[in-house]
Amino acid sequence: MTSKQLTALGVLHGITWRGLDLILMPGLGFDKHGNRLGRGKGYYDTYLGRCMNHPKGKPYTIAVAFKEQICDAIPVADNDIQVDEILYEFK
Repeated sequence: MTSKQLTALGVLHGITWRGLDLILMPGLGFDKHGNRLGRGKGYYDTYLGRCMNHPKGKPYTIAVAFKEQICDAIPVADNDIQVDEILYEFK
């Protein structure tokens, strides 16, 4: 193990160790196609892109949202990665 595999807190990065099974995705808004509106920096999309190169592949992604966060359409860019599942209360 090298120091590059450790976080600032000395914990192994999930991607360099055994990979990840699941990531809970934050977001300001979502659409029913799995598109996610984040804060515009692309941190999660970049990380998920790196995960795709891991032998285990991309982890399953779930977003937990309020129904008010669900929109008809979210603007997306070519590098945006969709969420696999969005959980929200529907009444």
